[in-house]
Amino acid sequence: MTSGDPVEPKLCLSKSFLLRDVSEPVAPIVLASPHSGRDYPEAFLRLSRLDLLSLRRSEDAYVDQLFEAAPDSGLPLLSAQFPRSYCDVNRYAWELDPGMFRESLPQGSLIKTEKVRNGLGMMARIAGAGKGIYRHQLPVSEAYERIETCWLPYHEALEALISRCVARFGMCLLIDLHSMPSLSHLRLPQIVLGDLHGKSCAPELIEGVAASLASWVFQSDAIAPMPGDI
Repeated sequence: MTSGDPVEPKLCLSKSFLLRDVSEPVAPIVLASPHSGRDYPEAFLRLSRLDLLSLRRSEDAYVDQLFEAAPDSGLPLLSAQFPRSYCDVNRYAWELDPGMFRESLPQGSLIKTEKVRNGLGMMARIAGAGKGIYRHQLPVSEAYERIETCWLPYHEALEALISRCVARFGMCLLIDLHSMPSLSHLRLPQIVLGDLHGKSCAPELIEGVAASLASWVFQSDAIAPMPGDI
């Protein structure tokens, strides 16, 4: 492909993710929207004591649509189809609250992380404004099923994109795309650049992106309530 050739996005649709891919990426960047899924399984809705609107308050609603034109510019976009409250792919597979289950979790499960304590493990215990999701305890088989049908396919697709990027460019910048709620006591920037408190990328990258956003008259901030560990 030469610089004058058009970019041709390719769609890859599965039950767990939508991949808007490109045959030849133009930069070492992969875009991912893990929390914008809105395909709520009927079985999940039957297990929940919350209505659909309450469950949807956990979504990064329509963030995938904000960036759906990225493949036209030569950047792949991976989006989860399932909702975050059903399976959160930004957690370890077995990062779970044992109190949610009738049986014991497998040995080695991460049951004492901050996310689990806050009710936001791979299978969230709460949604929206901290309301409990489930009517009763679940069988551990439910966790196995969500890992097999949602968590693993998403991560396999993401890993393949990253590996291809590294093979082509020698590096990869993964940009996770999220939205954030309004906070009445804070005036938030238009865009928050989360870098996991400086752990996920070099500060020069954040500074460069912030400078580019400023040139487009966007207000961004790397020091904000959303550090990038959501």
